[in-house]
Amino acid sequence: MKAYSRDALVLKLKDCRYLKGFILSVDEKISFLDMSGKIQSISEEDISLILTYGISESPFKKTVSFSKKFNSNLKNIYLRSEDKIITGFPFQYIEDLSFIMGVDGKMYVLSLSEIVSIKDYSGDLKSTFGNNKGYFFDYSDYQSDCKPQNEKGKVALRPVRVLGDRIKVSEFIENYKKGYRRFIDLQERTLFYAKPFLYPKRNRLGVLAIQSKKTPLPFYYQWTTGEDFHFQSVNRFGGMISPYLPSFEAGSVLSSEFKSQIL
Repeated sequence: MKAYSRDALVLKLKDCRYLKGFILSVDEKISFLDMSGKIQSISEEDISLILTYGISESPFKKTVSFSKKFNSNLKNIYLRSEDKIITGFPFQYIEDLSFIMGVDGKMYVLSLSEIVSIKDYSGDLKSTFGNNKGYFFDYSDYQSDCKPQNEKGKVALRPVRVLGDRIKVSEFIENYKKGYRRFIDLQERTLFYAKPFLYPKRNRLGVLAIQSKKTPLPFYYQWTTGEDFHFQSVNRFGGMISPYLPSFEAGSVLSSEFKSQIL
């Protein structure tokens, strides 16, 4: 599993407070995890500036203690191709990709198609995500109208992006909200459906060894469409025994079965 560089955030609020950390969820309010391990509830209207910082590992210090409320945001994510469970929280979304901050201090990028199941974390968080090597978020250039706040650390990280107008801030929050909703929808589907894909995924092509006058087509082809936990279908065409007719003789068949989407 590769680690990718993604964004930590500094939010400048209208009352000149600066929140450093990650967005956890967006509903009527924005749930924001700050660098002290506390969850802040803020309104989008209170945000006057968003600064993004490229990071490749956890920015939390090992001394940070997370609130019990934070545990409800942790997920156990089960992967399809590996016998592995990632425990952490999603903090950013780009199209079909979800970026996860793991309890081991590493960051993971996952396509939704890689995930076979998502469950809420039910244990007590013992790891603190701590992996900070001494860097800090430098936003000194964006405090002209507020009282300067001094940050300490060995290495200053400069912002990668500056979102300083209402349209850009709203667009950023809306994109996060859509990605968060896709992730939660997938979790609900993995809990609701017993199998990711109902039908055999492999396509089949066959040739009939025994033919009759009632079998004008000497071959058959079967294929499936759809995605895991979404709409799916299996289609058949050609000379074969129909499972819907009271006959054991092969005939020309064109059939389709499908599973519709409920969630």
